Amino acid sequence: MKLSQRATQIWNWLPAFRAVAEAEHLPTASKEVHLSPSALSRAVRLLEDDLGVELFVREGRQLELTEAGRRLLGASRSAMRSVEAALDQVLSAEATGDVRVSAPGPYCSVFVLPALRRLRDTFPEVVPHLSSVSGNAAERLLAEGGLDIAIVDGLTLGMREGSSNGEGPASSRGSQLRVTKLGELGYSVYAGADHPLVAELEVTVDDVLAHPFVAAPEHLIDHWPPDLSRRIGMVVEQLHVAVQACALDGMLAVLPDVVANAYRGEGELVRLPVDIVRPQPLYAVSRRAAVEPKRINVVLTAIVQTFADVSRGGPRRSSLPPPRSTLRPPPIFDRSLASPRAPTTFGVPGGFGTEGSVPPSSYSVPPRAADAGKRR
Repeated sequence: MKLSQRATQIWNWLPAFRAVAEAEHLPTASKEVHLSPSALSRAVRLLEDDLGVELFVREGRQLELTEAGRRLLGASRSAMRSVEAALDQVLSAEATGDVRVSAPGPYCSVFVLPALRRLRDTFPEVVPHLSSVSGNAAERLLAEGGLDIAIVDGLTLGMREGSSNGEGPASSRGSQLRVTKLGELGYSVYAGADHPLVAELEVTVDDVLAHPFVAAPEHLIDHWPPDLSRRIGMVVEQLHVAVQACALDGMLAVLPDVVANAYRGEGELVRLPVDIVRPQPLYAVSRRAAVEPKRINVVLTAIVQTFADVSRGGPRRSSLPPPRSTLRPPPIFDRSLASPRAPTTFGVPGGFGTEGSVPPSSYSVPPRAADAGKRR
């Protein structure tokens, strides 16, 4: 029998197999596809009998995929996604429907929400679903169709393979992903306004290493140089929690400058004048489909444009409160001449920007730092 005829023969059993394979538990799969456990079990048995191989190792009520089962599951997902994408394109020539986007909370506020705002009038039928998922989970959800776009500042192995554009080997999961480099983000060491280093005229790497950091767990990254040992005072997974711990709890933190500049919570963030962390790329990873739904493309394009606008400095939003983040003055600044006053923000449109876009006259001195300079 030809392979095409064999594929046609087993096609009707594949949805049941996929449901059971993804759940590895018949009652759970039954609820997902609204079929009885006995019907699912029978479909899987017919598929195994036809192929002549076992697709599951059965231990009580729990099922575990064999190597053959894992291969067939990957092929089934890919084939069904291609059909779903084609149907989506055929049935909807316009950009309508759900788009599932994952981004860390601060990146969502800075890049994703403004991108969606600019689409709202032109594509009112696009319905965004926003979440925050870490790199490995995002890769899996993208491959399975549970996500359409993920904003990440570090690529997993599968994502790197997806960005190879066919050069060198790529896993089946990686080959299903499309990686778009949005650009590079500046990273700096930040402290709260009450931190003792804020009152110092000069800050060295050794000074920074003497104080505890709030850091990411091992499976995540905050881009601290791996060959430089530092004190860890707190470990958090969420970037917005690290921002708050830095502003309020006396911890140093490595933060993206664009996130620190947009901070409007309690307390203040002060960028310490010490260069330790290099700029790092930010990526948008999306599903690679034979026929890409238009709604995914329009959202991805809007995110790319928004990142470019933020990098250049877009129009100031006067309705926003001033950011609660400031640059430390350079060491040559004479603090004894500064009168105590509330920090003023530098003139970067929208509260975003990079160090190179800050005019010298825009530096500000937190009152406590100015007072400390006088005491010396």
